[in-house]
Amino acid sequence: MRLMRLGPAGQEKPAVLLDDDTYVDVSDLVRDFDEEFFGSGRLAELPALIAGRAGQPVGDQRIGAPIARPHQLLCIGLNYSDHAA
Repeated sequence: MRLMRLGPAGQEKPAVLLDDDTYVDVSDLVRDFDEEFFGSGRLAELPALIAGRAGQPVGDQRIGAPIARPHQLLCIGLNYSDHAA
């Protein structure tokens, strides 16, 4: 199960990617994949909520960032230990 957001920039809807080209729209279940969603523990409920839903082909839809408005980004490169030293 991979989280994704589909649609025009700024208007993405939350979805779950089932395989390489099939997704389930979950915009009726969650507002967005944001701080509130992850903080409430809804991620653990998501597999049961999408069970039995029919997948749709991704096609040529725009795929946006999977997480809306991330609180922070951490980037650790392969040479992190060199920089720390």
